[in-house]
Amino acid sequence: MIEANDVVKRRAWRHPVSLSIEKGERVAIVGRNGSGKSTLLQTMIGVLRPDAGQVRLLGRDPYRQPAVRRRVAVAFQDLSLDGGYPVRRTLGLHAALFQIPKKRMAELVRRFEVPLEATSFHMSGGQQKRAELVKALAQDAEVYFLDEPTAGLDREGVGLLGEKLERLRRREATVVLVTHDTELLPVADRVIDFDELKERSARMEGEVQKLVLELSTWKPELDPKIKAIKPIIGYEVEPNPEVLQRLGIPPELFKGVVFVDDADEAGLAAAPGGAQQISTDILFERCRLKLETSDNRAALPELLKLLVEHEVRVLGVLEGS
Repeated sequence: MIEANDVVKRRAWRHPVSLSIEKGERVAIVGRNGSGKSTLLQTMIGVLRPDAGQVRLLGRDPYRQPAVRRRVAVAFQDLSLDGGYPVRRTLGLHAALFQIPKKRMAELVRRFEVPLEATSFHMSGGQQKRAELVKALAQDAEVYFLDEPTAGLDREGVGLLGEKLERLRRREATVVLVTHDTELLPVADRVIDFDELKERSARMEGEVQKLVLELSTWKPELDPKIKAIKPIIGYEVEPNPEVLQRLGIPPELFKGVVFVDDADEAGLAAAPGGAQQISTDILFERCRLKLETSDNRAALPELLKLLVEHEVRVLGVLEGS
């Protein structure tokens, strides 16, 4: 149903990635914020053209043969509602374009409680997301692409989405979910970690180098800034094992960067005499920053400048000097 062969979008990722999705599969694509998941989705449906490689959607090139897009349904993360007109107009045009029966559209509008007379500017984020989902779910499509479908939805909205996904499963429709919502993953037959896909591709080209620094501490505001350093492919921050041992915290509780205010949030048993208070400063004293880069020499100057600006000292280089 969907094939991406050695696809590159240089502003989002520069190593070729490949994946295929079979008919009737329900696939979840996960990854960090800004990793390029939405760009991948837009490339698979032909909204964007790959800089290299080839995409096939239902056997056709969706960028060069856009007519194939009429056979797919898409709920975008960046909502595609017309802000200057009532939602009724947007849904009506969509129904006419895709020949959606009025009864089906009206039923979904009722179930998802979409305010038809409101413009998107006067709707909450959850209402906008419901309207975007109605547009996609009303179609009788062969493939459904849903980008962050639960973002902004309340519990009732998530439940309605679950019902519709189950109905699509019975229809054996192909569904592609781009999501950060771990509670949505059980509905998928397969989970694709896009970060791992890119990193595997980089390793195959022999361009990944490792770098491990020992830092005086860690600050959460560094996360988006480190991700923005181009030579850095992936990274992980882990507390010093000696600190974890001293605090009596099992290392398996920590995967990546985890910040806790107290023992309860970390799922730890309270210490005798009351809850054990764990500060971020103590937890990440002499922590380790483990990076994979395309070029350590290119990454280090910008990385070190960033650490200095945030008053984080480098205590040592453990690997990849």
